[in-house]
Amino acid sequence: MCAWGSNKRGQLGLGAGAPQTVWRPLLLPSLARTSVTQLVCGAHHTLALTAQSQVLAWGANERGQLGVGDTSDRHTPTQVEGLWGLPITRLAAGDCHSLALTNTGQLFAWGSNSHGQCGVIIEEEPETPETPAPPPEPLPSPPRPSPPPQRPEDKLHQAWKEAMANMGIEPDVVELSLSHTGWRGVEVRHSHTHTRARASPAHCIAAYTKAQLWALSAVIACCDCVFHNVVFVCVYVCSWLLNGYLVRTKRTSSAT
Repeated sequence: MCAWGSNKRGQLGLGAGAPQTVWRPLLLPSLARTSVTQLVCGAHHTLALTAQSQVLAWGANERGQLGVGDTSDRHTPTQVEGLWGLPITRLAAGDCHSLALTNTGQLFAWGSNSHGQCGVIIEEEPETPETPAPPPEPLPSPPRPSPPPQRPEDKLHQAWKEAMANMGIEPDVVELSLSHTGWRGVEVRHSHTHTRARASPAHCIAAYTKAQLWALSAVIACCDCVFHNVVFVCVYVCSWLLNGYLVRTKRTSSAT
């Protein structure tokens, strides 16, 4: 087998030290004793089929068109091991792809398939769904302010409120009576529960029913009228006595 022409990618198969351009046919030393039955050429690679159905390839291999399992160029004929033992009868080559046909009609293709020239449909792996981003962590709630410490007088006032509530006094009456008396109380005894509680005079009045409050108001009014009448009588009596004393004194002075 002889070859000549461009050898920039090793497509002549003359070896790594061969010139890039061969001007006359040269015998390929590696195929001197091999019977080649078919020879095909691509853009920068060459395929040869031997009488023993072995496929040899050399030249450019940037797209895997040599079928040797990598993308390194070959400068001497290299056996395509992927087709070893198959009854290959025909070869074909494109710019960057190659094909082989067996005697049973099986067709093999390899190399560039950017435009589907190999006729091989490669199933794409299904896209894995994107994992949704985790929801943002909620911001920590601000710490609740601690309640102010309870003073001793607050505890005493609460005790008074509870005691008056146990007497059946309404809460609004309790607040009103406490605010009017300045939180000063006296000892009172509840007539029903026989319990002692610290309360103010206003608390005692609030403990009465409405009928009792009306009766107490009438008594106070009567006492007020009696007091005024007593004062009026005392003043009248004093005036009468003073007038009599003055008259007697005047008569004594006139007689003298």
